[in-house]
Amino acid sequence: MVYVGTIRKRKLFADLEKARHYAQAMVNGLSRGEAASLNLTGEQRLSYTRACQLIGEFGGTLDTAAVEYHEAKRLLSSLSK
Repeated sequence: MVYVGTIRKRKLFADLEKARHYAQAMVNGLSRGEAASLNLTGEQRLSYTRACQLIGEFGGTLDTAAVEYHEAKRLLSSLSK
């Protein structure tokens, strides 16, 4: 299973060899510690969930929204100088 944002997606392959290659890449990543988990407090989890729901309306992701927010704030602050 792969997560796209908060949505769990099943990865499907038409070719068994491609599926094995993908599985091996995932195993290698796990062995290198690339699947570190993030622990959130209850309040942080609620904030994250609400943010994802609001952003999901426009088909975006939380990190994309953060970048857009940062750029907007930077532009607005430069106009007020």
